[in-house]
Formats: sequence, structure tokens, C-alpha cells
Amino acid sequence: MQNPDKEMVFLLGGMDLEMKTIEQILNDAKKENNNIRVVNKEPTWSTATLSVYNDELVTYADKEKYEIYGVELREDVTIPKNYHRIDHHNDLWEKDASLIQVARLLDIELNEDQKLIAANDSGYIPAMIELLATKEEVVDIRQRDREAQGGQEDAMDKAREYLKNCKPDIVGLLHIYHLHESRFSPYTDALYELDKQCDHLLLHTEGELCYYGKYADSVYNVLTSLWLGSNIIDKGTSVVYRGKSYAGLGIGGSKELVKDAIDVIKDLFSCKSTHTFFLPFKWEENKKNDLQDLLASFNKEGKWERVFNKETKDDPHDDGELYDEKQYFFEYVHPALYDSESDNDNSDTLLLHFEREVPKGSRYIIYCYQDSEIKELSIRLDYVNINFYKNGIGVMSLHCSNHSYDTIEDFKKINDYGRRYIQPYRTFKPEIQKIELIFGEDNDKEGSSDKCIVLIV
Repeated sequence: MQNPDKEMVFLLGGMDLEMKTIEQILNDAKKENNNIRVVNKEPTWSTATLSVYNDELVTYADKEKYEIYGVELREDVTIPKNYHRIDHHNDLWEKDASLIQVARLLDIELNEDQKLIAANDSGYIPAMIELLATKEEVVDIRQRDREAQGGQEDAMDKAREYLKNCKPDIVGLLHIYHLHESRFSPYTDALYELDKQCDHLLLHTEGELCYYGKYADSVYNVLTSLWLGSNIIDKGTSVVYRGKSYAGLGIGGSKELVKDAIDVIKDLFSCKSTHTFFLPFKWEENKKNDLQDLLASFNKEGKWERVFNKETKDDPHDDGELYDEKQYFFEYVHPALYDSESDNDNSDTLLLHFEREVPKGSRYIIYCYQDSEIKELSIRLDYVNINFYKNGIGVMSLHCSNHSYDTIEDFKKINDYGRRYIQPYRTFKPEIQKIELIFGEDNDKEGSSDKCIVLIV
């Protein structure tokens, strides 16, 4: 709710139907409230930055009489103390639509049409359908949104014609369309009009892509992992991340970067099951269990790296899951679960945690007997780590994904046979010949891969 003793200055961002509606309700409110000021310099989406309003910042910034509200503006200059950001994109994607935020600030009740406009902007067509919008209402809102952005009816006609005869590339639940122009909204609208909408959609050109669907959060995380923990924006790309139950993730960049992103997204949707195996073992160094001696001698070839479990959520290589996990356990048991940086050079360390890079093409291969023949179950090896514990026990964790086998029976065989090297799961009847780990491409060239064969006796 607004403070009646202060003037509210609204600086508006790029124009679309939501921004047009925000400007309308602000101008209507201004007729009854002299404390509201609205400034719209009509920036485009690419130029919608706070610096566009430098003159207004000089006039209103850091002055007790005013509260400044930037509506969907990228903050490219120093932020005044009396500045408030209204947005629901990128890092604010869990916020309500900007229209709802403005209405709440003014204590205004939105009508049904305005609620659909807000839903359209934050969650696109699925969000409007969740509000029980009819198809006619959805088509009308989408047409008005295109008109507010400068009119795209010629593009709509072109999109309808293209999609009538175009079949998508389907990877799991993902439908992929390769386009020759980067205005994607006419194509998503045309898909809905033609009853070709899907739950997971990827539209792309050679230099831009946009994913629409419920897995935008997962797509964002795997792309972040691809770029070694750096924020996607740090890669010099343009990103739009919006919505709650349904979201859109857009990326623009080099041809190579977009191609890598498409491959990673396709890989995410081609995964049919994931499997984790644990290989326990006993260890000793110089005939004793001394972690300091082990630390000095292990990994002389440099393939393994000691990785500390960070204590803070600000670790750029952690999306917060480890931080949240550690809050679940009492702090006094952390030394038995995590290799913390605070334990470095400490003789009381209870465990050492090592990881190694897993090259592309690494496999976890199970050779099992089937009808007197050997059947190969080959799944991808994605991640490996080792924990060495002070009591002489070690555990290697093998994290794998299956992109080839579809049936529940195959999933069960991978789970069952993949752990047969552990004593409780060994059987008297020989069902497994061997399990083979391959790090890197196995093309029989010397030095091309590292093999580790676990024999079943």
C-alpha cells in the first residue's frame, strides 16, 4: 500500500499488453491521486534500462519526498536508495506478474480481463487456461499483446503457413522447431490456434532459442552446469526467465553457444532413467589408516581433485541444494558427512572427498547372461566421486543416466545387475560376466580412455 505522504514515480519499461495495461491503471489512479507520477519514454525491450531515465533519477533519486518504482527495467546504473524494482523475470521469476504487483501497491482490484493479461505475461497460454479462459479469450489476449508490441499479423500468417506443413523433431516430451527468424511469439500463438500446442516446446534459430514449459528451472540448471557453474548471463547471452508452474527460458548468443545449449536440452529430455551405484572398499596407506598420508600420496596423476563441501549458499558451483541439505542435519554430525574447507590441514578430519572430471563418452557397461548369450546394458557415466573415511572405509559413487532403454524391466535390470559387485547382491547362479567403467571415448586408441573392470567372481 502506498504512503500518502510520499509521491510515487513510476518509470515504465518495454511495451507489451501488460505494460500498456499498467500505464492505463496508473493514469486512471492519477486522476484521483495527485501523488502518482507516470513517466514512459517508450523504450524497446532491448533498451529498457534504468539509464534511459537518467533525467528523472537526477530529479527524484535519494529524496525523501519520493519513492521511485522501475517497472521491468534492467538496472545498469547506481540504484537510488528510494528505488523499488517491479519485475517477474530472471532472478525475480517467482514474483507475481508486474501488473499484479502494481495493482497491489495501489490497492486496486483487477478485473477478469486484467487478470488474464497478467497471467499471459507471467505464464503465457497455460496460465490463462488455468484461469479457465476460453480459446476465444486466449486468442484475443494474444492478438492484443502482439499489437501492443508493434503488430505482428504478417508474421502470424507466415507462422501459420509454415507450421501447417512442418513436423517437429521430437525428443521424449520435447517438440523442437527450427525457425529462420527470431520472432518466436507468432509461432507459439499459431501452434495454439492450430491445436499443435505441447507441454514442452523448443523454438530456435542458429543464434537464439526459447524453451517453453514446466521444466524451465531444470533447463536453467543444466545449462548453468554446462558452463561450469557460471550464471548463464555471464556467458554474454540475453536471458528471459519467467513464470511459475509454466515458464520460458530464452537465450541469444553465438552459433556455437546456442548449439551447445540445444544439445544439452535435448539430452535432458532424452534421459529415460537415472541410476546411482556405490562401490564400497577398504583402504590403507603405509599399512595404516591415516588421511593425511593418503592426502599426500593420492592422485599423483592429477585426475582426482579434492573438493570441499562449501558452508555457504553463495558458492557459485552450488545451486543451493547442498546448503539446504546441510540445514537438515545437526551441525555436530557435519564432520562425518562432509569434507569442509575448515578441516583443511586438520589432523582431526574424518573424511576426504575427491571428484574427477568425467569425459564425454564415458560409460557404465553391464555384461549379463541372457539365454546363454551375453547382453550388454550400456548407460552413460555422468559423475564420479570418492569418499575416504578415517576408519579405513572408502565409497566410490557412480552417477549414471540411461538414454537407450525404455521399459520398466530394463530399468530394473540396470538397478539389479548394476550392483552385483556388492556382497549382499551376489548370487550363486552366474548372471553377470563383468561390469566395465570407461572414462572417455572407447575407440581402442592408446590413451583414448581409462578402463576399470569390476569382475564378478
